[in-house]
Amino acid sequence: PNGEECFYGHRSTQAGARFSKDFTQGYGPEQYLIRNAIKGKYQIKTNYFGERELTESGPATVMVEIYTTRAGKTSKTLKTIQLGKIKENEILAEIIW
Repeated sequence: PNGEECFYGHRSTQAGARFSKDFTQGYGPEQYLIRNAIKGKYQIKTNYFGERELTESGPATVMVEIYTTRAGKTSKTLKTIQLGKIKENEILAEIIW
């Protein structure tokens, strides 16, 4: 919400968010965690550093699991997204807190 990004090169934020290890040789998982989130819009993005050419298996696909807890109740959202162009900074999901 304040414009600060949390990613493999900036793994902790002033708001208290943390980003897990960057898994560049496999399928993750990579995790983002923030307790006591401030109000605003949060975006989950990917920066796709994949193959330059389409492979036999097709475009890369990511699965995003989003857990939010409000008033003691946890909800889970699952999204499966096919990635587009290489090095594209694609928004996978937005959360309004």
